[in-house]
Amino acid sequence: MGKSDSSARGGSTINIVEAAKFTIVCNNIYNLRNSAVIISGCDDFYIKCKTITSGTRSENKNVGAAVIFNTGSGFIYADEIICDGPGSCLVQSGGIINGKILKLTTLTNETAANPTIMVDNVSGDQNLILKFDEIQNLNSTDGDAVTIAEGKADLTGRRIYSYKGLSLDLGANANIKCSEIISDTQGVNIHNTDPEKIIIDSDYIEGSVGNNGVVYAVDSANFTIRNAKIKNVSTASSSVGIYLDPVNGNPYIELNNIIVVTGDLIFGESIYENTGSNVAYIYNYGTFANKNISGPSILVGTDLNYKVIIDALIS
Repeated sequence: MGKSDSSARGGSTINIVEAAKFTIVCNNIYNLRNSAVIISGCDDFYIKCKTITSGTRSENKNVGAAVIFNTGSGFIYADEIICDGPGSCLVQSGGIINGKILKLTTLTNETAANPTIMVDNVSGDQNLILKFDEIQNLNSTDGDAVTIAEGKADLTGRRIYSYKGLSLDLGANANIKCSEIISDTQGVNIHNTDPEKIIIDSDYIEGSVGNNGVVYAVDSANFTIRNAKIKNVSTASSSVGIYLDPVNGNPYIELNNIIVVTGDLIFGESIYENTGSNVAYIYNYGTFANKNISGPSILVGTDLNYKVIIDALIS
């Protein structure tokens, strides 16, 4: 059932250490407060389970441990992973995961939550390949949906959502294909560096003024956004679609067939650069916006060859 008062990984339901092979097929894996599954030394595991849960929605809560903590390599198939408390649904600190998980959900309103999915380790050699329907962080205090800090991730799904935190916090290699990427109060942060590459292919990316922009990129961020409408739903004067902050870096940015919308046509910005000693260059292959682009240098496609279209009626 798990330990009663520790947020560290301990008292797990399943704990695999230095195993040559591990397989489990079941209906439910449950832990009252801590990790349901820890894999810290197995390069051939297979988990197939309907529901994997830590915490309950009554008197017992997860106290901060990941529902699944992994450093091994293998396959995970599940209908749902639920963390009722401040822990993550999935933390990958090593190895390769190939998975299909329909829903991953973090639930709590008592304290700030960890990301629903976290890929992080100083080694940087971990790889998450995941197909999903929905990744949600429903914490009403704070908590990001997906954090890729090290390694790489290939995520394909329908919806990524955070109520109070970032929808995506990307600092390493990531290839994300998702129909909806939504944060009710913040947005997407990008802070990787070459040769790391981030590609986001999405129908719709939404955020608000809790972040500098719906998409906020710093230093030498290296990313491509394709096929997306990027919309800041706030009507405040700080409503920005894409906010570029080169600081001491040289960002590499590709925009391909996108729409950028600010909620304030007077003081807001569609695409904005915090100008300084470094300049952001955008390789543009088709951008529509409801307000003029402010600051960055636009390469390849410009208003002269009709690859940039500005119209206040775009919404």
